[in-house]
Amino acid sequence: MTRRLLFAGVGLSLAIAVPATALPAHAAPTPAWRPVYQTPAGDGHGGFDDVFALGPKKAWAVGSHQSGGLIRFAQWNGTAWRPVEVPSSVYSGLRSPALHTVTASSPANVWAFGDARRGGADVGFALRWNGTSWTRKVFAAGMRISDAAFVGKQLWITGSRCTSSGCQGFIRRFDGKAWRAVPLPKVKTKGKRIGFNRLSPRPGGGVWAAGSVHSTSAPVSTPVVAYWNGKKWKTLPKPKVSLRKGLAYGFTDLAAQGSKTVWATATVLSPGEGSTYAGLLLRWNGKKWKHFRIKDKQGIAKFAPDGKKGFWLLNGSHRALLHFNGGKVDRRYAPKAGGKNGRAFGLTRIPGTRSLWAVGVAGERGTVWKYGP
Repeated sequence: MTRRLLFAGVGLSLAIAVPATALPAHAAPTPAWRPVYQTPAGDGHGGFDDVFALGPKKAWAVGSHQSGGLIRFAQWNGTAWRPVEVPSSVYSGLRSPALHTVTASSPANVWAFGDARRGGADVGFALRWNGTSWTRKVFAAGMRISDAAFVGKQLWITGSRCTSSGCQGFIRRFDGKAWRAVPLPKVKTKGKRIGFNRLSPRPGGGVWAAGSVHSTSAPVSTPVVAYWNGKKWKTLPKPKVSLRKGLAYGFTDLAAQGSKTVWATATVLSPGEGSTYAGLLLRWNGKKWKHFRIKDKQGIAKFAPDGKKGFWLLNGSHRALLHFNGGKVDRRYAPKAGGKNGRAFGLTRIPGTRSLWAVGVAGERGTVWKYGP
């Protein structure tokens, strides 16, 4: 299964062991992380990589089988999670397809993105579900999509395309008829390129993007956040984070909370050795950055608002969910299901509620967890 990380503890368990079957969403009487669905035993290894919710009655989870070259796609109908069969004809010609990103503007406009092999090359591809049938789009060789989001009525994607001469970031948007390139912010320094790998719609119009400016000749990068106002990019000043010599940080997730306010997560790491040391939660208020250090040596991979004033954070090992409130981590959970330790890869708040979905794998089975009623 493809894991989409921007940079590649002991806790309380989410729940007691549960039967290896789909469970009703109201299984727990009080708010708590608990497993509510698992793929059938014997249905192949692998789980879910991402989850997206339009509201309390509609959500989708995507992933893949680690064996068999099959795609996983599941839908929440307001009562239960159900698998949706993707006909093999939809991804014919693609070897080892794996979905890792899902978004939607309506139940009749659901998009899932992933990676596969075709003709000896790596390719990114998209599947669109209109509620009854599937269509697909295969991108150019070397293209990988790292994130997708609807910005108004347009679908935006970001990622990179790698060729023999190196890798170059890109952003494209789909207006319902055609895909069009979005120009990236210009980098004045020779030998450096900018690339984004997280997107978040900007309330009031436009989009936020997080990524890095990197050197084409050395493994050196500078984290960057920018926003598109509909006409041009505005790059924010770099957050001032004090780190000991030899350490750096890279953005891992992004969530807008207004036209001027945006939150981001990051992982502190050593670029040379690849080791991680801590996590960061950062907020831009329209004038300056403020950051909070998260004491987790695995860093932070993803996060989602809790519907109040806090956040749920998924650490870089994908084995712990941390609750951030009042400037500190006040709760910590380790995902489990069916008596097996789990790993969560996708996390999202259910709009209009204080509940959240998390998806991943426990043992060898795809698993969905829920927090809240």
